[in-house]
Amino acid sequence: MEIYDAETSSLLASQRGDPLLNQLTRTIVRHVHANAPRGRGVLDAGCGTGRTALALAETGFPTVGIDPSQRVIELCNALPLRPGTAPLRFEVGDATQPIPDVHRSAYEAVVCSEVLEHVEQPDKVVEYCRAALRPGGLLVLTVPHSQRQWTRLDEYAGHLRRFSSTAVRELLADGFEVEGLETEGFPFARLLARLHDLTLRRSGEQHDFAVVESSRLYKLYLRVMPLLLRVDHSLRRLRLGTTIVVVARSKAG
Repeated sequence: MEIYDAETSSLLASQRGDPLLNQLTRTIVRHVHANAPRGRGVLDAGCGTGRTALALAETGFPTVGIDPSQRVIELCNALPLRPGTAPLRFEVGDATQPIPDVHRSAYEAVVCSEVLEHVEQPDKVVEYCRAALRPGGLLVLTVPHSQRQWTRLDEYAGHLRRFSSTAVRELLADGFEVEGLETEGFPFARLLARLHDLTLRRSGEQHDFAVVESSRLYKLYLRVMPLLLRVDHSLRRLRLGTTIVVVARSKAG
């Protein structure tokens, strides 16, 4: 992924400082808190730079994060931990491969956020998540919504596809019961993504976060977007946002 090739400070700023990603993390943590017993283990499958795994551990869930990138796992293991943080461990692991015995049926909850769009066979990741859960365990899954929302940001992030609600339900049909499906990011996140894409296309340029992060416009975005995302969150049940959020339970057997 091009994004993982970025200079370290830019990579961390884009992945840990972006308001939309942080809003997504808060949403995931709320779902885990509401649907899984506190103090029980959570697996973050495809943890990236550790944003969500850290938030879960800070709120009382022992968490293991896996990612196939050695570089991001090293960055995760360098995260400073607050006193009282639940046990937190990061290791190199690939959720497109058969699940190791140490992770099989080991967790009450699995988070898989912004992963399926990066892999050729997303069904293998879904099966990995199911195998990691105890019967009746919780899955919180997020994916980019709707191929019609494709922009150059998708290309920069290394996305292979976006998903419809129907496609997500079909992926989960064999191993999970879907309990809830919403979206985050409408209208403001969706509008800003489209405007940024139009600007890039008119200029003929590609997205370059190292350039964007130093701009006045991006600094304004960091200040204003958290407020706008509160409006987006209130409209999540319209299912028009940039990101699908699914809550599901693993089926027995």
